[in-house]
Amino acid sequence: MNELVIPGGQVSGHFVISSDQRGVLAEFDNLITDAGLSRMNSYDYLTYCYVGTGSTPPAVNDTALVNRVGTTNITYGSTNTVQSTPPYFAEHTKYYEFPVGTATGNLTEVGVGWLDSGVYKLFSRALILDAGGLPTTITILSTEMLRVTYSLRLYIPTGDTTGTITLGGNIGGTHNWTLRAAQITTSGSWQAGQPMGPSYVYSGPWNDDTVIPRIFAYSEEMGTLFTQPTGHGVSCTGDRGTTTSASWGVTSGSITVKSLWITNYSHGRYQVEFDPPISKSNLQTLTLSWSNPSWSRYVAP
Repeated sequence: MNELVIPGGQVSGHFVISSDQRGVLAEFDNLITDAGLSRMNSYDYLTYCYVGTGSTPPAVNDTALVNRVGTTNITYGSTNTVQSTPPYFAEHTKYYEFPVGTATGNLTEVGVGWLDSGVYKLFSRALILDAGGLPTTITILSTEMLRVTYSLRLYIPTGDTTGTITLGGNIGGTHNWTLRAAQITTSGSWQAGQPMGPSYVYSGPWNDDTVIPRIFAYSEEMGTLFTQPTGHGVSCTGDRGTTTSASWGVTSGSITVKSLWITNYSHGRYQVEFDPPISKSNLQTLTLSWSNPSWSRYVAP
């Protein structure tokens, strides 16, 4: 494969169900669906919360609740945190409200997801469980407001990914690369709950000449999991609409690229080191590309 490989991570979710009058009624983990994992690289996927009366155990190929009886996109806030000790993860917590009278009766299942062409899609689903982990029923009265808290954790990859690229054109050469997560305990550098694919290599609209580059080339080595490449980075000059590649053209001058600093992903930041370093002259254009990350369900060690 003649491109860099951005590693994804493992994800897990957790529900807390409560009433405005009685407090917490149940809390339990969920199953993230196959559709949910696929959705993470593209668009919003935690827009809606659903409750229902189905009793079928969750399955990875679920596309909807068995019997949805309540839906809301009303929220009263969200939080983002980063775990600073192992296991390292970013956590996004979102707080949903079902107005009084909109989700009443006996409830047995819950999920979150998004709306696509008028169809409610399912990111995760769970049966409501009691403290012993067994399916249970909660009853919401017509005078109560149902509240659902959903927490999504992204477990940050801490191992290096390696490979080899062969450059074409007049630069040429074969280079080994090592890719590593960066700033894994820095608030704001890693976030769950966001569309986790790449944004533009520039952080502004197409017609904005003041946009900020998000891909940088360094002549120094990359940093540790907790830092970034050292020294002064040379910003890319590539197409603003290209999300999985970046270029350094003639305006970048003559540069030696020992490492890259990739910051155009909303979920996290990465760094890459090349051996041997890549050299380009002020007459050459260097273009590097990478693949989008893939996601899987968290498996406790």
